[in-house]
Amino acid sequence: MMEKRIIVTALIKKEWALLKKRKGLQKNVVVLLGDPTKPDPLKPLRIYDDDFYTINQMKGSLRELKRYQFTYLDNHDNIIHNLKKLKTKIDIVFNLCDEGYKNIANQELHIPAILEVLGIPYTGAAPQCLAFCYDKSLVRGIAKEMGISVPEAFFIKPQDITFKLPFDFPVIIKPNFGDSSFGITQRSVATNSEEFLNAITEIRENFGYDKSIIVEEFLTGKDLSVCIIGNSPE
Repeated sequence: MMEKRIIVTALIKKEWALLKKRKGLQKNVVVLLGDPTKPDPLKPLRIYDDDFYTINQMKGSLRELKRYQFTYLDNHDNIIHNLKKLKTKIDIVFNLCDEGYKNIANQELHIPAILEVLGIPYTGAAPQCLAFCYDKSLVRGIAKEMGISVPEAFFIKPQDITFKLPFDFPVIIKPNFGDSSFGITQRSVATNSEEFLNAITEIRENFGYDKSIIVEEFLTGKDLSVCIIGNSPE
């Protein structure tokens, strides 16, 4: 009888069975913000002036997400120490610090760089992407290589004192460094030579004569900001 014994094992899986979740299990999210105790060189009067009302509204909305526990870090003097201390408990960092490390704009990429060194997952752009985006002329070049249409433009170097427009007015004049609408006002759009020279002078006086400027043909119509969620497979 023993010679004819057959042992069979099997695993039965019900496709319709739902995974039971442990009650009270929360994901820990650290939210990184700019440092309100430090000056912000790119804001009026060099004062950190983020909309505190908006930040408080955001915190109120996040409190509604019961599956997540949120911790807020905005003291940049000890932010690395605190991230190291919390590292083993962090599921992901929600990076809202677009002011830059210690509110220095060209150090915005330092925040995700710190997170990558510490091995902490985070939302938002990676360091290399932020480095590219801080240079408008570089972004234009990348877009053109990808076949994306961009307006006509020319570059003004710090040492340039004479200018010749290769295309017609109206034009928009803006700092080549910085993102979004930094350094752009109603006076940045010029319809004649006088307004054009005044805009260049204003940018240089406000942000320094050692900074480059980009001049683009002015495009009318809506200005849209488009969020991109997720990463490409590669």
